[in-house]
Amino acid sequence: MVLADIHCHIELEDFDTDRQAVIERARLAGLSYVIASGTEPKYYKKLRDICNAFDIVWGTVGVHPHVSDLLDDVIEKEIEQALLDRKILAIGECGLDFFKNYRERPIQFAAFERQVCLAERLSVPVIVHSRASAKETLQVLRGKAVLGLIHCFSYDVTYARAFLDLGFYTSIPGTVTYEKAEVLRQVVRFLPLDRILVETDSPFLSPNPKRGWRNEPSFVRFTVQNIAELKGIKEEELAQRTTENALRLFPKLRGAQ
Repeated sequence: MVLADIHCHIELEDFDTDRQAVIERARLAGLSYVIASGTEPKYYKKLRDICNAFDIVWGTVGVHPHVSDLLDDVIEKEIEQALLDRKILAIGECGLDFFKNYRERPIQFAAFERQVCLAERLSVPVIVHSRASAKETLQVLRGKAVLGLIHCFSYDVTYARAFLDLGFYTSIPGTVTYEKAEVLRQVVRFLPLDRILVETDSPFLSPNPKRGWRNEPSFVRFTVQNIAELKGIKEEELAQRTTENALRLFPKLRGAQ
């Protein structure tokens, strides 16, 4: 199988002691693409260094809603410059989080809108964090000439359809394996195969049977197994289709083949 973990955070301190081993386990598990998502400026250089040290690792850079007050002209320029790196694929993760509300909503809106507009201007994808803010996320994205993915999807079929109508991909995390995740499983059954992506969001959200462990990219295979079963197809087909979707969304990946 050829697998892609479309969203993880292997740049975080959680992996500082064994990052190379984690990446080797990912390679042995069949992953050809591991996409690490930078969430704030202090990680950008570290993330780029990791991407350029490991052939299967790629990256994105953005300002997470939890730290949305950090975005200013200097950081926006830094994001733009990072995108010149052949291994930096997109802007994000960025978006809205009205569940934890670590920053005031107007600040989150301003930072999200600014990054979406930057992605539109540069013609690059955007990686969207959206939690307890589906309507507001749609409000920002509508009318923008930008594509991307809703990472770690947590809404129902109605909102899944709305994001599909905008041309966005839906990224499914390991939470789909949890006993109480029936709404997400309904979404998976609904989604067309050409719009599904899979992710770990590691070190967070470990799937069953690894729940309680530190998550890592190699564990994406458990999510693939679960989704394939829900879709009634073989794991190999689901792996191939989701990887093809990643290559379609991120042109730089295609150029590396």
